[in-house]
Amino acid sequence: GGVHISAATGEGVPALLQAIEQALGRDRREVTLLLPYAQAGLIDRLRREASLRALDYEPEHIRVRAVVGPELYSGVKQYLSREEA
Repeated sequence: GGVHISAATGEGVPALLQAIEQALGRDRREVTLLLPYAQAGLIDRLRREASLRALDYEPEHIRVRAVVGPELYSGVKQYLSREEA
């Protein structure tokens, strides 16, 4: 589906922005990960390949909230919090 816009009036621009956001976010999911400190190196990968929402250093692990694509998801799914696993 296309989106009709008018450069003169701006009509349709909000719909265009929404369509772009949906297309870019396709196949991405928001996850909460509980990373052991020994796996802290994954945070660098998450910073490069995901959209980090939150990063909290807790006594027993690092809690990470991020939006990840399918490839990255398969690499971190073992660290999903219990609520999401």
